[in-house]
Amino acid sequence: SFAVLLEAVEAMGPDSLGGADPLHVALRAWATVHGLATLWHDGLISVFTDEDLPALAAAIFEVGTAAGPDPA
Repeated sequence: SFAVLLEAVEAMGPDSLGGADPLHVALRAWATVHGLATLWHDGLISVFTDEDLPALAAAIFEVGTAAGPDPA
């Protein structure tokens, strides 16, 4: 559940989050994973194979974290 994810993010400590709010980090992760899973399940990214999914997920998270800390 989201509470478990938030607890794990909070346990990382502020230094690991680069000053970002743990709630925002957890929400970004939750929304990203949910969005990817929904697109995959609905066949909207069928250009990728099942074997591509781990690399695709990693690339999405690299781009998301490259954006830096949240603006709040």
